[in-house]
Amino acid sequence: MTDEWDDFSISINGEGSNKRQAFRARIPGLRLLVQGAKTGYAVRDLSALGLAFKAPPGVFRKGMQYKCQLFLRDKRLLDGLAIVVVRIEEPGLVGCTFANLDMRQEDALNKLVLEVQKLVIEEQKRREDE
Repeated sequence: MTDEWDDFSISINGEGSNKRQAFRARIPGLRLLVQGAKTGYAVRDLSALGLAFKAPPGVFRKGMQYKCQLFLRDKRLLDGLAIVVVRIEEPGLVGCTFANLDMRQEDALNKLVLEVQKLVIEEQKRREDE
């Protein structure tokens, strides 16, 4: 038996390409402290799936996993995060995915990114109304 949906298909432009898979939030003052490091790194952007940060060349290696903490100014937001370096671009931009997040970490990341999305939407609406 067939119905009207048998011939239905959908495709999304860029499917399977290297496009971003999640909203990336830019949060001023967000820093990453990697276990064993003496200094923190400024986070360029953050998503529920990973983050990108600036670091001097040669400090991090693609494929390596690191334990870290996230801070907003002086306040620790999350600890015990595992990140895996998936790309290193010039000049010193390190792209990572999160690995083995527990439910608390997932919830905290989702909440943080959602709050930034709300602020971005509010700002866009405010600009449209002007």
